[in-house]
Order: sequence, then C-alpha cells, then structure tokens
Amino acid sequence: MAGHQIWCSWLTPNRARDLSYLTFNFVSVVVLVFVNKYVFTQVHFPFSTLLTLVHYITNWALLIAFCYAGVFTPSANKAPPKRFRWLVLVLGLATPLNNLSLKLNSFGVYQVIKLLVIPGIALMEFVLYGKTISTRRITCLVVMTIGSGIATVTDMKFSFQGTAVALVWIPIAVAYKVLWSEAQKIDGWSTMPLMHLAMPWASGVVASLVPVLDPPGVTEFSLTAQAACLILASGVAAFLVNWSGFLVIGCCSPLTHQLLGQLKSIATMLGGWLFFGQHYPWVSLMGCAVAMGAVMVYTDANLRENAAKEALAEKDESRENL
Repeated sequence: MAGHQIWCSWLTPNRARDLSYLTFNFVSVVVLVFVNKYVFTQVHFPFSTLLTLVHYITNWALLIAFCYAGVFTPSANKAPPKRFRWLVLVLGLATPLNNLSLKLNSFGVYQVIKLLVIPGIALMEFVLYGKTISTRRITCLVVMTIGSGIATVTDMKFSFQGTAVALVWIPIAVAYKVLWSEAQKIDGWSTMPLMHLAMPWASGVVASLVPVLDPPGVTEFSLTAQAACLILASGVAAFLVNWSGFLVIGCCSPLTHQLLGQLKSIATMLGGWLFFGQHYPWVSLMGCAVAMGAVMVYTDANLRENAAKEALAEKDESRENL
C-alpha cells in the first residue's frame, strides 16, 4: 500500500503525460528503424534523401487529413513564429544531413558527433534565454557521455568527408530542436498546427537536396507493390516519429529529446546483441548500461524539475487571482 501511494504521488498527471510522450517517441523510432531497414535491404532503395522527402510529404498529407477530420484547427490567422524562416530551413536540412553523416561515418563517430549536440543545445538555450542546468542533470549528462563514449569507442573510423558533414550538421541539429521548442513554448504554437505550417516549406528544402545528396538512378528504380507499401509504411512511421518527437520537445525540452535519441541508439545496440546475434565487446555493453541508467535518472530529474516549476507557476497564478 505504501509503495502504491509513493508511486501515485510521483506519477502526477503532468508527469504521466510527459512519460507517455517519451514512450510514444521511443516506440515510434524503433518501428521506423525496422521499416527503413527493410526498405534499404529488402527492396534495395538506396535513395535516403528521397525517402526523407516521402516522409515529409506523407506528414503533410496526414496533417491535412487530420485537419479535415477535426483533430486540430490550423492557426490561419495567427502570426508565424518569429524565427519561422530559420525553423523551416533547419527542419529541412537536419534529417538529410543526419542520414548523410550516418552513411559517411562509422557508427562510433556518428554517435560521438551526436553527443556534441547536447552541449550545443545547452549553450544555445543559455545564450538565447539564460537557461541553466541543475547540478544533478549536469552529472547525469557527464555520466551518459562517458557511457556512450565507452559503448562506441571500438568503432571509430574517421574520414574527411564524414567529419565535414557531421560538423555542418551539429549546429543545424541544435538550432532545429531549440527553435521548435521556442515556437511552442514562447510563440504559443501547439504541435500539429506548427507541423501543418512548417512541413510544406521544409519539404521544398528537402526536395532541393535530393539531386545533390542521393546517388543517380532513381528513374531506373523498379517500384513494385511491395516497395510502394514499405515506403508508404515508412512515411507513416516517420509521421509518428515527428509528431511524438515534437510533443517531447514541446512538453519537456530539446535536451531531453536529444538524450532520448541517445537512449534509442544504445537500445538499438543492446537489441542487436540480444535478438540478432550481433557481437560487441563487453566493455561496450557496460557502456550501454551506464548510459541508459544515466538517461533514465536524467529524465526523472527533468520531470521532477518541470513539475516543480509548473506547481510554482500555478501557485503564483492563484495568488494573483486572490
């Protein structure tokens, strides 16, 4: 009974909402990874930027359908976010450059580069908004970084092209997450209306990158019924990933979303070891476990701090109404 009471006191409605968003995003990404794996390996579709364009157009089409179904109302008369042009640009650039970085770099280098996004987000939020991080969360970030580094240190192969693309991608990834959070928390946009506004323009940015980043031969690709179904399924899964990811950014923080990305990568490594017979050194698996533990502690600390801030804001509001 005491344990149940402690659990109920910890799992407040706001915290339950945040955890549901985090779980939604985690499961969606796992589904997308497996669907994309089939697209690339089973139907031999090598055009990752074109696939990203399919994702964005599918997002846009589903948002239009949801709008007509009354799931949300587009904010036609509302002013766009103040940095909307920059948001659209980085939204269109982030995913194609991330895919290109993964293609050109080894998994270890790719993971280490992703770790650099974390201090980038913290720095940008401090410069723009004066936001700071508690000591407990900083400790978790350090431990998670060390764990992720240990997990991937055995696969570190650098190339000039890969490193250059990764260094270009880092500030774009940072800006993408911070500006989306700003549009929701400061400019007052909710998730679906903001996606509905941004996706058409971001799709144009991705379309301009297809002939630059993808290999030749797209017109010769044989689009079978199986390939079409898998590509469409990938688009639907990508919509769920984007929707859930933007919910996480809006309700938690860009930093939490980035850490969740690290957790998903570590979980993918562990899943490959447990279920697909992939072999990793024991030191890498220990690093995975350390990183996962640190991310979970960080998430708990972040949820507690957010709940405390919301409670304080409600208390101040009730005092003003007296």
